[in-house]
Amino acid sequence: MSLLSNSVELKKLKNSRHNLLNKQLQAWGYLQTVYEIYCNKIEFDRVNQEFQTKLANSKSKKFIRGYKTRSIAIQAGVLNKYLDQVLIKKLPNGITHIFFGGIGKPAGPKHGHYVINYDNKVVYRREPFAAHGKHNFVKD
Repeated sequence: MSLLSNSVELKKLKNSRHNLLNKQLQAWGYLQTVYEIYCNKIEFDRVNQEFQTKLANSKSKKFIRGYKTRSIAIQAGVLNKYLDQVLIKKLPNGITHIFFGGIGKPAGPKHGHYVINYDNKVVYRREPFAAHGKHNFVKD
């Protein structure tokens, strides 16, 4: 073999090697992209799972809170038609106020209002659209 043919052969091999290195770098870039997507997917799945858990807890707490509210309202004698829109306010002194049947919201204009004392007895009962006054206090 002549020196010239070796030189041409060496140049071809260098070009082939250079092309292969470029392809390897390109493949490495793709691999990095795939790895980043995979890591992002793992992070997304983790955050999504955390979100779903908190959402389920929130829904269950809301359901329990709604159930307790309905139970207190039923115990006080609130009519069934108002049970879906009831607002309960418990005071630190043990007094419970129940608002329902108002226009637009439970404690809206013309709302009904019951008061339960610390002995769980209804001491004040005003139906929706009824007049305010001392006649609403329940006599023993």
